[in-house]
Amino acid sequence: MPTVIDGFTTVIADLATLIKFLCRKKGLDEKFYPVKDMNKDKRKMIDAYLEYVSWVVKRNTDRIMKLKI
Repeated sequence: MPTVIDGFTTVIADLATLIKFLCRKKGLDEKFYPVKDMNKDKRKMIDAYLEYVSWVVKRNTDRIMKLKI
């Protein structure tokens, strides 16, 4: 499971959640959310898309692993 340890904070989550955490914590919003006038609705749409892609990758990876085993 992907893990980020930042001081006394430990985040164990999927990739999309870790990217959102790093964007908030380290001020990387401009790289992942490039629009200067980003409103909350656009940001929610980007976050939802990241979570969807992460879910699809995980689901397909799980299916492939089950087929191999």
